[in-house]
Amino acid sequence: MPSETPRQLKWKDLDGQQKYEVVELARKQGMQVKELCQAFGVSRQTLYRAMETADKAAIEALSPKPKGRPPVPLTQKEIMTLRTRNKELEQDLKRQKLKNEVAQALLDLQRKFDRGQKLPGEKKSGRQPDLSNAKGSGQPGPRGRMVHTDDG
Repeated sequence: MPSETPRQLKWKDLDGQQKYEVVELARKQGMQVKELCQAFGVSRQTLYRAMETADKAAIEALSPKPKGRPPVPLTQKEIMTLRTRNKELEQDLKRQKLKNEVAQALLDLQRKFDRGQKLPGEKKSGRQPDLSNAKGSGQPGPRGRMVHTDDG
């Protein structure tokens, strides 16, 4: 029975782990690059390139990574939808600010009125109540408001 010669592994047939082991042989075991290249049917340039690639991968693997999940890129449609929604919200915010300003101005006027202070546009400093439609005594009540009593 003829003895079979062991099949020689070729570089192109090696998986990543096996190629890494060849790179490590070249570095640590003191094997000559020339011998390794002949044994695996690979050029010196390819073996040196593999060594450089392994170094870069090791550096990348050991480099600090940002915490959390990587951001998910948005589609162009999602970006446009978000921009439109943002404009709508900005307009809504402007309307709400204006409503707030109007409400604050009305509260300020009410406070001035309650204190008997001159209101904007009034010519006289004192306020004379309009009693033409008033019923009762027309006496000032708490907070300077006119209290109308119904004497019946």
